[in-house]
Amino acid sequence: MASEQGEGGAGGGAAGPLAQAVAEGLGGAMPRGLAARLEPALARLHDDGRRAYPRLPVAPAALAAHVGRQLGEAVDREPPDEIVARVMALHAADLHLALACLAGSDEAARTFEREHLAHVGEWLARLRPTPELVDEVRQGVALRILVAPAGEVPRLAGYTGRGPLGAWVRVAAMRFAIDLERQRAAAAPVRAPLATARAEDPELEYIRRRYGAEFRRAIREALAALPDEQRELLRLHALEGLSIDAIGERRGVHRATAARWLARARIDVLDDVRARLRHRLGLAPAELASLAGVLESQLDVSIAGVLGPR
Repeated sequence: MASEQGEGGAGGGAAGPLAQAVAEGLGGAMPRGLAARLEPALARLHDDGRRAYPRLPVAPAALAAHVGRQLGEAVDREPPDEIVARVMALHAADLHLALACLAGSDEAARTFEREHLAHVGEWLARLRPTPELVDEVRQGVALRILVAPAGEVPRLAGYTGRGPLGAWVRVAAMRFAIDLERQRAAAAPVRAPLATARAEDPELEYIRRRYGAEFRRAIREALAALPDEQRELLRLHALEGLSIDAIGERRGVHRATAARWLARARIDVLDDVRARLRHRLGLAPAELASLAGVLESQLDVSIAGVLGPR
């Protein structure tokens, strides 16, 4: 950072633990004079969030580090008083819930489902969605926001707290619904499973002929490598056709937990299959991206074929 280091920097010692955590989120540096002002503001932010959600534990240092990452270079451009005012204006309760979800709290996931994802139908009302579309968007948004592929972070980590969490989730749901409709329209000619692709589906037919055997092999190996519990979740969903609610009821957990488990299992399979195909086929990035798109659209059909009765 361009700023002179002071409290919270490498050579300062006046900063409290929360300001130090902000400095870590900023990369280890903080402008002189800011740390002492930030400490009480961060403590209040954490206390307000904890009062809103007393059952959801969030470490004060985790909150402070998150705030530091979101502030970024603003600490160099704005005077300390304005930075403190920005922190005090953050939505404390929403930040608390978001960070509890990112920490993997089942209680937080249930709260997120109840307070935000339960409203997806209302948000999509102007689109006149079917119940199936509402459920698909709800599950898809939960996957997109709360779960991340290996090596990445969930999108919820990008929530800054400057606006209401509900509005942030609503925008994500609307975008997901619109993207989903566009994808359905674009994929309409290639909906057949790999095993039954027809000549009039040229892209899918080409992929089936060229990569079908390796695709099926990679799916079998990826499923075999999964823990038994994840494999059973995929079987229940893809083969038996159980909904998220039904899986949650059978496992004795809330639907938000079941959705997160299922999303994690799907991501693990997709990541494994992509890695195997990339290693064996030596595909160019563009070819792998095209194959990955078809792979994802055909995943449930392929899982059902592998896990179904022989």
